[in-house]
This record gives sequence, structure tokens and C-alpha cells, in this order.
Amino acid sequence: MKKKPLIKFISHLNFDIKKNYKLYRKVMEIVYAHPFQKQTGKKQLITIKDREIPIYLFTPKTRKQEKVILFYHGGGFVSGSISSYNGFCQALADALDQLVIVTDYRLAPEFPFPNGLQDCYEVTEYLYTYLKKQGKKEEDITLMGDSAGGNFTAVISLMARDQKAFSVYQQVLLYPLLETRHDNALLFPSFFTNGNDYLLTGKQVDDYLHLYLSKEEDWDQDYTAPLRADLSNQPRTLIVTAQYDPLRDDGKNYTKKMKKYGNEVDYFEVPEELHGFLLRNSSRKNIQLVLEKINLFINRK
Repeated sequence: MKKKPLIKFISHLNFDIKKNYKLYRKVMEIVYAHPFQKQTGKKQLITIKDREIPIYLFTPKTRKQEKVILFYHGGGFVSGSISSYNGFCQALADALDQLVIVTDYRLAPEFPFPNGLQDCYEVTEYLYTYLKKQGKKEEDITLMGDSAGGNFTAVISLMARDQKAFSVYQQVLLYPLLETRHDNALLFPSFFTNGNDYLLTGKQVDDYLHLYLSKEEDWDQDYTAPLRADLSNQPRTLIVTAQYDPLRDDGKNYTKKMKKYGNEVDYFEVPEELHGFLLRNSSRKNIQLVLEKINLFINRK
């Protein structure tokens, strides 16, 4: 792929995320400045259990708000914020002509599992109740997230089923992390073939997870590794992966298991792309391609 020598060089810098996660957060804010637009999300605060959780509303240019996307940002559970996702979320709202609501959440390691997940789940439950009162139907609402946010998306759908609090009609998982242990090369070959030279490395994934999962028992449960869960009665799902992503096979394996449980699922692998490409200036064409795929999936009857 193009620029591979530079990508390989950056991948081998061996930046220690576990020791320098605060600095890493600041670096990612700069790296993922997006090509589309400046800050456009309107901030609101939702109070749940005496805790204020920020959400950001992105209204499409047409001002229509007939359907809604609830979005959970990535960042390995450790970094990521609205400042780096603002451009993509506004592009998402404009391309799909839908209101996009992004939930912010507490980050690890200051707030390890399940704090960030609980923030997202509780806001989602609140928003489902609110949107239904506004006349929205379940099929008008889509859950969506990328990377760690893709993990939250899948897990929130499982939690909604288990707790019977609300029903998720459809979800979109963008290069999601769906497993906590990738040591089986037969099940996760991409973690080995793509785990050293393509920006996101296998070591970085493990570092993120060690910051997020503070207890040994957290590594092997359904709400951290949804690929291990009973996937019955899950929403219709679109899974998007990237060819050179170490997490590509998380999405592939989830697709297979979802189908085995009888769920409706579409899988789309973007060629010649890396993890996190939806936030990169160099990936404009593929960003538009993915937006088109999402639009077709969400609006398909």
C-alpha cells in the first residue's frame, strides 16, 4: 500500500501508551483533526444518578431530524473525544440526513470498566425513552460506534436484550474491537499479519485493554468481549472493517457468529485501509464509500 515505509516507521516507534496515556490523548487530538468541518456539535448535559454526562448533537444541513443515530466514539477506551470526532459526525449527519447524537464518557484508566460503558448505556436508555416520547419508533434509531465505540455498540445491544429496558432495531460497528484475547493465530490471523506495521499495533491493543480492564475477571466476560456472548436476538447489523487492521478478524468472526445465531448481518471490508481511517484526511474517498454503505444499510427496508 502507498506510504507503507512511513507507516511502518511510525508503527515501530514503540510509544508506551500505558505509561504515557495522558500525553497520548493530546497527541491523538492533533493527529485526528478531520478534513470536513470545524466544531459544529451542540453540547448538552444529561443528568443521570447525580452525574452529568455530555452529549453532542449534530444536525444535518437540511435540518431534518426524522431519524437518529446514537454514536459512541473510539479511542481504545483511553483516548478519543468530540474534538477529534466532530468532523466525521457532522459528515455522517449530512450524508445520511439524520440527527447524530454522540455520547461522551469517562475514560480509563482513571475510570476503568464498566464506568465508560455504563455512561453510554444509561444515556442510551434515557435517549430511547425521550425519543419515543417525541414520536420516534425503534426503527428510527440506529446505534453506531467505531473501534472501542464499536465494542460499546455491540455490548449495549446485548445489555438492552438482557435487561429488557429497550429494543435495538439496528446497529453499525465500524472496525470494532470485539475480543479481549487475540493470542489464537488461527482465529485472529489479522492480529498477527497486521499487528506490527500498520499504525495500530497488537501491543497497543493490549496496552489499551490493560488500562481499561483493571480486574483479571473482566477480560473474559460478555460485556467486554462480546464475541464470546450468546448472540441470539440481536439487531440487524452492518460491520465495516479495514484490510490492514489488526482487528479485522474481530469483525469477520462476529459476522460469522451473528449469522450462526440467525441474525441479519452485512459485512464490508474496505481495501487498502488502516484502523481509524474514518478520521484521516488521506481517506476521503473511502470515507464517502463507507457513508454510502451505511446509508444504504440503514434505509433498506
